[in-house]
Amino acid sequence: MIKYKKRDIFKGNEDVIIHGCNCFHTMEAGIAAAIKEKYPGAYLADCESIKGANKLGFYTSYYHKKDDITIVNAYTQYYPGANFQLSAFETVMKRIKTNFYYRYTLSMPKIGAGIGGGNWDQIEQVLINIFTDKDISIYVL
Repeated sequence: MIKYKKRDIFKGNEDVIIHGCNCFHTMEAGIAAAIKEKYPGAYLADCESIKGANKLGFYTSYYHKKDDITIVNAYTQYYPGANFQLSAFETVMKRIKTNFYYRYTLSMPKIGAGIGGGNWDQIEQVLINIFTDKDISIYVL
């Protein structure tokens, strides 16, 4: 079940924050820029992957011990800007469910529906189809 929360994602109490990334180590806008500033290790994890490689449907992650939170960089668009790939989102969400879902609580912004140019109704349906038996928090302001 999707739970919408009207507040800052960094003030939530979930174990994992998932956000959408491109394949070129560009975290200069939207929630990615905020994550890069607050958790620079998440940006470094992104930079450890090959710049420009097709990572669509995969992710990198960073654990911040002091805040006890994991940041997941989900590769949902190839280039920066409006080129969100719904199929990549579906693939990476399935991977995240396998690796994080059963041990942790998950949160994310409306991935892909802002700068990425995706259709939130379609994105939401993917989440509903994948996360059928546990809550996932979507933060909106």
